[in-house]
Amino acid sequence: MQTSSRRPKCLAALATAALALTVCALPEGSALAESSAAFTAHYEHQAQVEAQLQLKVQALPDAQQARAAAVASLLAAVDASVPPLYAEEQALSAAGAEPLPAARVTQDVLTALRGARSAYAGAIRACNGAPAGSAAWRAKRAALVGAAQSADLQVAKDILAVRAGALRPLFRRSAAVQSDALQVAITDLQATAISLLDADLLLADASSATGKPAAVQGLAYSSDTITIPARGQGAVKDTVGAQPRVTDANGQVLPDTGAYRLQGPAKFRGVAVDRLIGTVTVRPDATPGAYTVTYTQGAAAEQVTLQVVP
Repeated sequence: MQTSSRRPKCLAALATAALALTVCALPEGSALAESSAAFTAHYEHQAQVEAQLQLKVQALPDAQQARAAAVASLLAAVDASVPPLYAEEQALSAAGAEPLPAARVTQDVLTALRGARSAYAGAIRACNGAPAGSAAWRAKRAALVGAAQSADLQVAKDILAVRAGALRPLFRRSAAVQSDALQVAITDLQATAISLLDADLLLADASSATGKPAAVQGLAYSSDTITIPARGQGAVKDTVGAQPRVTDANGQVLPDTGAYRLQGPAKFRGVAVDRLIGTVTVRPDATPGAYTVTYTQGAAAEQVTLQVVP
């Protein structure tokens, strides 16, 4: 099922990008946690992707929407579970925040993750039970179901990780560790919602919504040149100024669910790119030179060159 603190192109790639950044176990402390700002940026990006897909669903004729009524009800339940968790996470990530009752956080997170698993199971049943379409449609369904099964297994692993982490004494004493657990659940739920929308569109047989990415254009950064900060100063960031425009072979605009990667001088250090939202971070120890950021979605890609200078 198409589905990055932590974690969507098409089907398996989306699930992988969305879930690969979840913690495999809650650490003693938050050394592995992304900053609150990074998590918020990922959260907002996922929300934008979901909103784009929602518009596609809402634009479908009533008869087509009715074909995916069961999936739509699953989506409503998943969406309803996100705001309370996000409110808790934001409270815990505030400066000087005190931890919440550990049992409450554990229950909220595990309930949400189990809900995600139930949603995946329901969507898989709906897809497998749908009347067979064309060979191309059946291929898309097989890919969607396979990716959904993989994503469901990842959520199952996250449940085990949260249960194990919640038994550690630090979980009761650290707002940061509790925030980590909530971030895992929120990110999983957002990925689940995106997957459900893809299933909704597939069941409605909205071919334009399931076209493969064929071209990417328009990606631009706020600045083409980044000055390395002086020693002792904080890292500087260059954000995406113009989002990539992804289209299929028919020119249909697709949701931005690709991933970014970075190439630079040999053995470079101190420069990194956020795989989900594209922000480039440059630290005082950065290697100067030309860096290439590549945005990839499916088989389509676009590159931008940035200069990192002393």
